[in-house]
Amino acid sequence: MGVSLIIGKAFSSFKRRPLAQIAATGVIFLQITIFTLGLFFYHNLRQTTEILGQELSLTVFLKEGLSQQEVEHLAEEILSWPEVASVRYISPEEAFERLKQAFSQNPELMSGLVPDFLPPSLEIYFWKPFDLQDKLPQMAKTLSGYPQVDEVRYAGDWLARLQGFSDLIRTALLLVATILLLTVSVVVANVIRINIHSRAQELEILRLLGASRGLLRGPFLLEAFFQALLASLLALATVYLIFIRLQESMPSNIFGHPFRLQYLPWPWLAGIVGGVILVSLLASFLPLRQFLKE
Repeated sequence: MGVSLIIGKAFSSFKRRPLAQIAATGVIFLQITIFTLGLFFYHNLRQTTEILGQELSLTVFLKEGLSQQEVEHLAEEILSWPEVASVRYISPEEAFERLKQAFSQNPELMSGLVPDFLPPSLEIYFWKPFDLQDKLPQMAKTLSGYPQVDEVRYAGDWLARLQGFSDLIRTALLLVATILLLTVSVVVANVIRINIHSRAQELEILRLLGASRGLLRGPFLLEAFFQALLASLLALATVYLIFIRLQESMPSNIFGHPFRLQYLPWPWLAGIVGGVILVSLLASFLPLRQFLKE
């Protein structure tokens, strides 16, 4: 009987002040949508940097006239480093074929060129390339000191900038999350406070008749729960629709690597919904506690 009464009171509050409830739910929905959309882009940016990070390598250009034994000795020594996953020898012919593929749209740029103009090289790949970004300059300097090495190059700067942008988004998301928590707290607390004042006489009569604290608090807590749940689900559905539209226009690969836009993982979605509901319930307790103390 008590549960059905609490549910009935909660829904009657929605009917009594529909505009206020819709406005409050709309504000919470907007904040959650902004946060979830940012989290969605951050998640996919991290995925992109991880894919591209697999290509983070050092290219060691070798001097001319080296014997096969000298090249193999250098490759074995580099492979003995604990950070190195593999070392691959690139002949001038293979390098030339790569160059032809890169300029396949403008073949005239390759006219008159022969494979011999490109030096042989070693491509060095690492187990955890992202963890080595700060160490790459020193590793390149060390490799440059070997007598077989002519030049060392690495293309880590652009990837470092991409990761830096990802870190910037993460910082911005923390700020947005803080604003979201404050907004939800203020909006829910104000709505509960307004509803308490609009039902002051009814609540006072119930209290005089000996109604339990659970019966007095229940409708307001249930109202905050449904408000947070509705706003969260609408926000997640909105971001999902955006995800579907973007997925249709995104390329299927990035620099030759398969790529597919991903929606947020289920634990993240559950965390968003659960977090918003928890904050809403906690924000409801302050005005309710003040009322029950009066």
